[in-house]
Amino acid sequence: MPSQTYRGHVVEVHCHLDGGRICYRCSICVAATGELRHEAVSDGECFVTDSAAQDHAFQAARAWIEHRALRWPFASPADGSG
Repeated sequence: MPSQTYRGHVVEVHCHLDGGRICYRCSICVAATGELRHEAVSDGECFVTDSAAQDHAFQAARAWIEHRALRWPFASPADGSG
């Protein structure tokens, strides 16, 4: 499963066939703790290749992270530190 790190997060993308089209499932976790912060799926979107689906998923994940940044030093929002 391809993954990227971005601003204190690990983003993992899994592509799969669904009725002849390529879809993805994406998870965003805090790199320091492994806490799952967000999951996304390609609702109704259809991609021709795995790489196109992955590119879209990683781009959407980075945008999600930009709007929900962790407190310095990348602490979990739930633990109140930072």
